Amino acid sequence: MLHVDRIRRRRQRGVLVLSVVLALVGSTLAASPAFATHQGTAGSGRLYTPNWSVCNAGASAGVSGTNWAIGQINPTDVNASVVGCPGSWNVSVNSVSYPETWYGATSCFTAVQNGVCGSGKGVKLNTRTLTTTQQWQKTALHELGHVAGLGHRTVDTSVMASGASPPVSQYLDQHDRDSINASY
Repeated sequence: MLHVDRIRRRRQRGVLVLSVVLALVGSTLAASPAFATHQGTAGSGRLYTPNWSVCNAGASAGVSGTNWAIGQINPTDVNASVVGCPGSWNVSVNSVSYPETWYGATSCFTAVQNGVCGSGKGVKLNTRTLTTTQQWQKTALHELGHVAGLGHRTVDTSVMASGASPPVSQYLDQHDRDSINASY
């Protein structure tokens, strides 16, 4: 009986030690949003310059959402301003009805080299799927995040997570801002 009690105590200590180790490892692996990854960069690369001249055209809700998004991204090292269309610009945002079911899309006008879009970037906002002010703002800022080279995130605290807002945030989190600043 003494031998069985000794084995039982060892198992209990082992379970306790294992629980503590798993708790410590789990807290280390579950990175806070400030340290979460961007799962790579945007496939369209980051725009070659932090000085963005934005041609903002199309539906009035898209223009308003994009203007709001520019106000959100400007506290980073990006200096974005709206310019006339046509004119001299390096970011084109067009808010029109596309037949597809996506909300927004971003592309580089030329080939991406070493993660950098060396020409200009085009953003499309889909009036068929975006219906609320919050959707317009979230999607416009998400796509401008791609202009800055940000990839998608898996945390709802970042506008770079795919999905509707709410539950996904319509704002850049600190990790997003730090990543943009590190890019330029």
